[in-house]
Amino acid sequence: MKNRRANSKIKRQFQNQVIFNVVVASFCLLNLVLIWVFAAIDTLQDVSALKTMIVTALAIGETGGLFVIYHYMKRETHRIAGPVYKLEQALDHVGSGNLSTTIQFRKDDYFRDTGDLFNSSISKLRTRIGHIRHVALSLEKELISHGATHGDASLYLKQLVSALDSLQLGEDSAHHDTKS
Repeated sequence: MKNRRANSKIKRQFQNQVIFNVVVASFCLLNLVLIWVFAAIDTLQDVSALKTMIVTALAIGETGGLFVIYHYMKRETHRIAGPVYKLEQALDHVGSGNLSTTIQFRKDDYFRDTGDLFNSSISKLRTRIGHIRHVALSLEKELISHGATHGDASLYLKQLVSALDSLQLGEDSAHHDTKS
């Protein structure tokens, strides 16, 4: 199966650290096996030929094992780092006032439930802010219709509506818009 990801390392430091830890642990485990084999072989006859064969087999096995483990862990950490990266981007958008952002994870990614929770929470927030905006606009219209165009309350309402308008709410709050 071809790797369709353009960049197999999204959060390099995180992925490299996890890969390094697994590779080192695997390498140590393989070397413990090697030491055990050498200790067991010392009791046999024709030790030199047997040791040469085992060293060659273990060297090939360790090299192949490290290669397989490295690529497996790179794939696994990508399933973790990708969602974390997307979540960080989405939170940055929200912090900038863009509440229309959503997160879509791939089928095999970790943290899909976190992405769904984020999307649900942002949707609820958009709806609530849309409702507040609707109430503020209605109150502003009511004040204007009663001739209170220059009062403090009207000024504060205009500031509130302006602040709410600076947020990018997306489609969830469109039914609350009374400006048009």
